[in-house]
Amino acid sequence: MTDDSHPVPDKIEKRVILPRTQQILLVVFLIIYPLFQWLMNYISPPDAAQIESRILQLYLPSLVLQILILASIMLALIKDGEHISSLGLKPGDISLLNFAIGIAFLAVAVIILNVLSRALAYLGMITTADISYILPKTIFERIFWILLAVSAGISEEICFRGYVITRMARLTGSVWPGVILGSLAFGASHSYQGLGGVIIIGVYGMMFSLLFLGRGSLVPCIIAHALQDIVASFGM
Repeated sequence: MTDDSHPVPDKIEKRVILPRTQQILLVVFLIIYPLFQWLMNYISPPDAAQIESRILQLYLPSLVLQILILASIMLALIKDGEHISSLGLKPGDISLLNFAIGIAFLAVAVIILNVLSRALAYLGMITTADISYILPKTIFERIFWILLAVSAGISEEICFRGYVITRMARLTGSVWPGVILGSLAFGASHSYQGLGGVIIIGVYGMMFSLLFLGRGSLVPCIIAHALQDIVASFGM
């Protein structure tokens, strides 16, 4: 396998044609996946009264989906003789510095997104949907939630940041199409949180993208993403 030590270079000298499998995955992640999430939300809007088991109805299906996303990317890379380092995930990136950067980023992001959310609500423009019903209530549910949070942090960052940005950069010669489209798709894939939630999460995705470009590594993004979801389970 080839090893790309610089997955997001400032300048790409030559555009390349992606292998067909990787092209298909780009279409799936940028169009089909967000559209599917929106369609499912439209056909069957979230209803807390219909939730009898958060683990069976919400957590396990989501966990399986995250595993499928990660597996599809890994299989595509293996098929094309590439290493996961080409997406910005190298063993050497796992460090105390990246862990600290992830935590610091999360603290700043929470403040910015809270201000944005309050501004949207104050202006009466957009509100987010109440998703408190999906949060765990028991110790057993919290264990599953933490597992889901970690898997989502890994798979979604590899997908919407690592994969989309680096593959679009190869196609276009610039990282910015991937940053913009990946952030839009990331926000749209959370349509169950309402239009306000889509906008806020889209902005969050843009912030994750900038962190990825700044560090050249997905590790801080994964840490911040997973910790944010874990903290949410404690109502903080």
